[in-house]
Amino acid sequence: MPEVSCLEICAGAGGQALGLEWAGFTPQALVEIDKACCNTLRFNRPQWNVIEGDLRQFEGTALLQTKPLEIFNCLTNPTIFAVAR
Repeated sequence: MPEVSCLEICAGAGGQALGLEWAGFTPQALVEIDKACCNTLRFNRPQWNVIEGDLRQFEGTALLQTKPLEIFNCLTNPTIFAVAR
């Protein structure tokens, strides 16, 4: 089975990302504005790429540190969101 990756936006303290990880997804990056939430994420999952900042100012350059993703439209294929190339 190919590795399935995800990008978490407005990650909070990581509950959804943790559930996705348990379901077999590999979190490539988590974007969150709240410093306390980012600190929690970094403490609990140091291997996750936590990007602290305002989503309205997010340019995506921090994602260049992650492996390439092929993004699928969740409206046309709701079972697959992103698959590593």
